[in-house]
Parts: sequence; C-alpha cells; structure tokens
Amino acid sequence: MTNVITAGSAAANSADDVSRILSAVLLADGDLDAPELHALDTLQLDRLLGISRARFRATLNDVCRELLNDGRTGQGFSMLDPERISAVMQILRSSDAPLHFSATLIDLMHDTDPLQLEQKLLDPALLDAALDRVVDPELRRLTCAMLLHLAYADGELHRNEIAVLNHVMQRWNISLDALDAALRRQRLA
Repeated sequence: MTNVITAGSAAANSADDVSRILSAVLLADGDLDAPELHALDTLQLDRLLGISRARFRATLNDVCRELLNDGRTGQGFSMLDPERISAVMQILRSSDAPLHFSATLIDLMHDTDPLQLEQKLLDPALLDAALDRVVDPELRRLTCAMLLHLAYADGELHRNEIAVLNHVMQRWNISLDALDAALRRQRLA
C-alpha cells in the first residue's frame, strides 16, 4: 500500500478516522473482550496506520463517550451510575494506561440495550464523516479487512457488528466478493 495515511482527522485518509471506524466495530457487541484486544494487537496499527496505542485508545475513548452520551438529553444509555462512568473515563484518559483495558470499559458498554447501541453506532453523526474522509480505495479495503478481523476475533459475529460492517461496506460501495478478491491479490503479491 502506498503511504496514503495522513495525520489529523480533518484530512483525507487519516489514521484517526480509520481508528474511529475500527473502534465502532470493537464496541458494537457491547463487550470489549480479550480476543478482540488480542486481534487489535495483531493488526499492528502503529505499522499499518502510524498510530500509537495511546492515540488509538484516545479515539476509542471518544467513540465510547459518544455512544454513552445522548447529546439531546445529556444522559447516556448505560445502566451504570454517572459517578462510575466518570471514574472509568478518568482511567481511559490516563496517558500511561495500557491498551488492554480493564473490565471497567466492558461494564460501561455491557449494560446497554443492543438495539439502542445499534442505532447509535449507525447514527450518521458517529461514523459517516469519518467514512467519507477515507477516500483511498486501497485504504478502504484494508479498513474493511481489519473490521472483519476484529469483528470475528471472538469467534462470532454479533448483529451490531454485522450492521456496522454492512453500513461501512455499503457507504464505500464495497462488496464481499470485491473485498475477498482484493485480499487474495494482496496475499499473492
């Protein structure tokens, strides 16, 4: 892949936007678990995207906060009390925290209603701007491949993960056949 990754989310093809898209699928099943975190490590985002663990964690934190916060009412849809959410967000903002989060982040997302979480994940305000800024076809295919890798890391595809994958692939007009063919070509190269 030619170096199309840029810095900053306002630029086209930014690592921040790709990280935002990856974060959505990581959070889609409401359970950020060990197999998904291991799969994230195997992607070597620092090598592929030039993004550090701390920077990816910050993006994941931002997406999580957006999912848990309803801008209209100022309240999230987690079953946890606001003090618990505040404490967890402090841990996530810590610059020296490892990428492997403790169960606290999982707790934040776990008690959410899956249908409500799906609606939030597919809300155009959450992903579409990031999707639209990723314009390089090769980076789009790579991102879709990473999404599939992360979504299936725990051995199953949750309905919300499928919904996010479908949304991304439809928005980018990428079919599974085209993605499979591109991945096969890349392996042969």
